[in-house]
Amino acid sequence: MERAKRPAEGEPATESTAALTSASTDSNSLIHSGSSSGLSSNGVAKRPRLDPAQQQEQQPRGAQHGRRHPYPPQSRPQHGKQTHPRHVASGAVGNIESYTRDGLRFVKPYLFRFVAYAKRRWIGLGLLELFRREFRVETPAYFDQAIRDGRVTVNGKVVAPSYIIQDSDVLVHTAHRHEPPVTAAPIRVIAETDDLVVIDKPASIPVHVAGRFNVHTVISIMKSEMGYSNLLGCHRLDRLTSGVLVMAKNRAAAAAVTRLITEREVEKFYICRVTGVFPQEQVTCTEPLLSFCPKFGLNGVDPSGKPAETVFVREQTNGVISIVKCFPKTGRAHQIRVHLQYLGYPIENDPIYNSPAFGPSRGKGGVQVDDRDRIVAAFTALLNPEDAVRTGASGESTATTATSSLSDPAPQTESPVPDDRDTAAVADDDDGDGGHDRVDLDDTLVGPTAESAALTISTPAAERMPYCLECLRTRTLPSPNACLYLHAWRYKSADWDFATELPEWSRLSDALPEQ
Repeated sequence: MERAKRPAEGEPATESTAALTSASTDSNSLIHSGSSSGLSSNGVAKRPRLDPAQQQEQQPRGAQHGRRHPYPPQSRPQHGKQTHPRHVASGAVGNIESYTRDGLRFVKPYLFRFVAYAKRRWIGLGLLELFRREFRVETPAYFDQAIRDGRVTVNGKVVAPSYIIQDSDVLVHTAHRHEPPVTAAPIRVIAETDDLVVIDKPASIPVHVAGRFNVHTVISIMKSEMGYSNLLGCHRLDRLTSGVLVMAKNRAAAAAVTRLITEREVEKFYICRVTGVFPQEQVTCTEPLLSFCPKFGLNGVDPSGKPAETVFVREQTNGVISIVKCFPKTGRAHQIRVHLQYLGYPIENDPIYNSPAFGPSRGKGGVQVDDRDRIVAAFTALLNPEDAVRTGASGESTATTATSSLSDPAPQTESPVPDDRDTAAVADDDDGDGGHDRVDLDDTLVGPTAESAALTISTPAAERMPYCLECLRTRTLPSPNACLYLHAWRYKSADWDFATELPEWSRLSDALPEQ
């Protein structure tokens, strides 16, 4: 494929520049292009001088109290008013083609525009230095060429790698995005009212945009294939977890369900398959939980952690594995998985909490503080070398995100619920994505099964971009049946009761009779 001609520094990113990125033209239509008299020496639009009265009028509400806002003053959206032309949204560029094959959903690689507004700590850094420090999803050499080719722009302009970041700069990176395939199993609606839609979520599909997933999400699939638009999530399920997922058709309904979950007025029933013979009597685990490695989303029992309680009841056992019903009373991240690990009965196919990275005991009895660095290093060693490099997990530690908003967008939780893991509404035991700065170990460590080990995927030559390293890689396909042996079986409140059928793996054909 012929590479587009590189524009000169300071030249607007035009259509020809975007032969590789096609988003630059879109960016120019949204990002201001001031006259030469209104530009500073480095090509950034100068702010108009305001008299004191105007300054007072334009002072952002709350600024006198030192509160920070998600957007710079120039570009912050104003509800009911025309937004500043430099307010650009992240999103796909052009049409996206999806298809199914061998029980999996695929999406062809597509161009995606990642947008970030200059953060305070970025000001004064060189553009390439910024990418080297904070955006490690690709190599510095990749970003150097992307800047020179115009695939990275600042305020709609092509700049040099040495460009110094200034206050209110808008950075746009147009990348060739590859999404992992997910199961093609249908999303089954189990209940619907005027306000709610309740589904049996298949395993392997994330609920909302997160990490490498943008098209392959429950929200997106239900909109494009089932005609449900503007659905709002009331709680979350891990990508590899299946089961009851309650979604609202309007904000009032979402807020009502969220309140019920937050105030512990919803009973949650899960079923799982664990290693070992689980005790026959009811077991209650009340060990507090703490995230000891946010980058990997690793959680463990810790006296200084947040209170957590799960009740477990054995359903079946065959003397080797057991089927266990779980009743989480609180909603911490990975609560069921960590409590089972602590008790010595981890979920049989859990790629994290039944991993050899925890040592011979697999984390039974908890992880000692002194062992945590060793465990993180062990997980890093288990990653595919390419994934370790791309996530920044190999070698030096990262003070900031490994995959950030100019490479992978922050999760867009189609929900009014705040991302507060103190609340059950967004931190059910199976809440899994944890934010755009996390390396998804569930995704990277879950291995192929015998049925999929011989199947690989690579990018056809006609769809490759000359600058995209992912286009050159060949990856093993996941199994269409990839799942975690943890299923959200039933959610019940005083007003409603939603339940699914139990998964096939929850029935032991050789179960021993219960006494």
